Amino acid sequence: MTDKEFRAEIKNGLSGGYLLYGDEEYLKERLISLAKKAILGDDADLAAFNLVETDENSYTDSFLDDAISTVPMMSDKVCVVCRVRFSELKEAQKKELYSSLDALSAAPSTVLFLVIPSGYFDEGNLKKNKPSSEYKELTERLTPVCFAYQTPAVLKKWELKRLSKDGIGASDASLDLLNGLCGPDMNTLSGELEKLVCYALSNKETDITERTVREVCSETGELDAFALSNAVVSGEREVALEAIRECRDKKQKPTYVLVKMTSEFMNMMSVSLCRDEGMTKEETASKLGIHPFRVGKYLEALRNVDPSAIRAVIDRCTQADDALKSSGASYEVLERLVCTIPAKKRFY
Repeated sequence: MTDKEFRAEIKNGLSGGYLLYGDEEYLKERLISLAKKAILGDDADLAAFNLVETDENSYTDSFLDDAISTVPMMSDKVCVVCRVRFSELKEAQKKELYSSLDALSAAPSTVLFLVIPSGYFDEGNLKKNKPSSEYKELTERLTPVCFAYQTPAVLKKWELKRLSKDGIGASDASLDLLNGLCGPDMNTLSGELEKLVCYALSNKETDITERTVREVCSETGELDAFALSNAVVSGEREVALEAIRECRDKKQKPTYVLVKMTSEFMNMMSVSLCRDEGMTKEETASKLGIHPFRVGKYLEALRNVDPSAIRAVIDRCTQADDALKSSGASYEVLERLVCTIPAKKRFY
């Protein structure tokens, strides 16, 4: 189920349990709020009695058993919101969670949302019909809802709606630039939109231009992963190792960091192949569905880099992924990955 389908289900009526996961945290939290209101109604005092909720830091193995057995008070439904960093659970804890979810079928008055933050769940490769074992276990008991990053067209529609609340407009080109600079994360974009609104109102402007975006907004979002991947491909070991240390200090999961790096390498590979076929930046962007701004970033980074070099890095990422799965997800695996790449663009 997509976020759009989940939104429709909220309107039509929710029942049973839902698995909420994916990268787009802004929409995830927005729709959880709508779902809670749909289940519990507008009476805040009464709703408090029928809402059982825990965050990632407060999750315990006994939470689901207690929550699912809760009886509604002066209401037809109990709403349970369970946030958990699923990939951090030990196998015994996952089995206990599955067992707790089995009781949901005998509790028709309970509507459950199992909410997994971005980076803490591996669904496998659903496009190739190869779901992970955890995905299979959870979706046998819950309806999956994937919150993926939105398309540029959807983001621009949302951005225009947000700006219009303050009587501000924006050109299509300026919104393209905003999305290219900041990436697709709506939490990040929301903060940048606030900055743009404040700037425009303080300067008595009614339109956001490309100049405004360049002056006000910061390069954020997925360009961090791009910078790390670029350092690896370029053989800048010290730069790459420092970026990895920053990821570790921010307590990002090494599996999550590797997935983001690998995604950037795959984009680099695709862009380099298009480049070698003589395609322009605009043609490449259209073919790959990547914003022209980002294509330009890739082309700049891949100057004089052969596709075979990128392929070699991707092969090493595959080996690193296997090592992470067998080593308990240690950052040492990522550090070894960087150190196996010859320095200064010498790949063999």
